This record gives sequence, structure tokens and C-alpha cells, in this order.
Amino acid sequence: MKFYEHHTETVIGASEFWARVRRHWGIAVLLFLATLLIGTGGFCLSGLSPLDAVLDSTMLMSGMGPVKCGSIEAWHGKIFASLFALFCGIVFIVAMSIALAPFLHRLLHATFLKRSEHPTSGLD
Repeated sequence: MKFYEHHTETVIGASEFWARVRRHWGIAVLLFLATLLIGTGGFCLSGLSPLDAVLDSTMLMSGMGPVKCGSIEAWHGKIFASLFALFCGIVFIVAMSIALAPFLHRLLHATFLKRSEHPTSGLD
């Protein structure tokens, strides 16, 4: 499966580009949903109710911080909350990279094609 065209190929059309954007955003959404599922499961195992577990997971994923983590008494629950918070930061960076990749690729590809069509000097 080929995600992107080679730099020697022309830039894809608008309909293909938006299909690529939808595909990438779908992957990013699935990554967020999987992370939410992991967080909810971990907080449920730490002793929170399912609703509180979803609340803490979404708050950590949004960067706001936990709401009910103070009610977690077990050491393994506190370790999970710490590791999940770090994991959420990494997931956010990865998901945003996936979601923005088509736009950045199109920008760089179009810029490269323009430069190769109109070289400014022999040093390029």
C-alpha cells in the first residue's frame, strides 16, 4: 500500500487528497479511542467506577489532569495513572502527526515541484 506519491510524481487531485486526509484522521481517531479504552480499563481495575474511569481518562488525554485519582488508594492504580498520563502525551503527539501529515506532505511536495520546475541557480 502506497500512502504518498513520490517526489517525482505530480501532486494528487483534490478528491484523492481529501480521501487521504479522511484515512489519516480515521487512524488518529482510532488511536484516541484505543487510548480511551486502555485508560478506562486501567482506572476501572484501580477501583474507580466506570463513569469516573472514563472521566479521568478523558481528562488526562485532554491534558487537564485527573479528577478522581485522589480516590485511588492502591499503589498499582497510582503507578497506572502516572504511566497513562505519560502515554497520553505520546499518543497526542503521534495522533497529531498522523492527522497533519497529509497537509505537510502536500505543502512540501508542491513546494519541491515548483522549485524543480524553476531552479534559481545551479547550486540546487
